[in-house]
Amino acid sequence: MYFFGNYNFFKDCILHTIKYSTDLFQWFYQNLREFTKILVNLREFRKYLNYLKKKLNVFYKFLNKIKNSHFVIISIRFTD
Repeated sequence: MYFFGNYNFFKDCILHTIKYSTDLFQWFYQNLREFTKILVNLREFRKYLNYLKKKLNVFYKFLNKIKNSHFVIISIRFTD
């Protein structure tokens, strides 16, 4: 194979390219793992938000029943 220039220069360029691509792959893989952890945490947070939404819906239905009922709610404040 014929090189235009110094053989060692091209060899060094190829070795640096391989090292850079390997470092880039390791960085990408590590960040991919971190990103996956974030997605799992978001999934858990979404489950928690759905749980809160269900509980709030039950509470709102209860409040609507009270509001639409004919009962009068009396608030008593005890003072010293």
